[in-house]
Amino acid sequence: MLQKQVALGMIPYYMFVARDTGASNYFSVTLVKIWKIFWDAYTGIIGFGRRVRGLSMSAEPGKVLINGVTDIENEKDLL
Repeated sequence: MLQKQVALGMIPYYMFVARDTGASNYFSVTLVKIWKIFWDAYTGIIGFGRRVRGLSMSAEPGKVLINGVTDIENEKDLL
């Protein structure tokens, strides 16, 4: 979808991650898996597609940007 948007002249800003509200359990995926989906799309795009800032989601303090995934004591955590 990212490649199609860039081909149509749409310049991406960020990929939004929906919060766990309502019927989200039908569509839920771990944040680590969402990061992998984003990273695969990001590394497969050139040009204006590279302007995308990353994953963003709403939270109590406002919008939160997910910068990556790290391993801490053999457990994957978000940056």
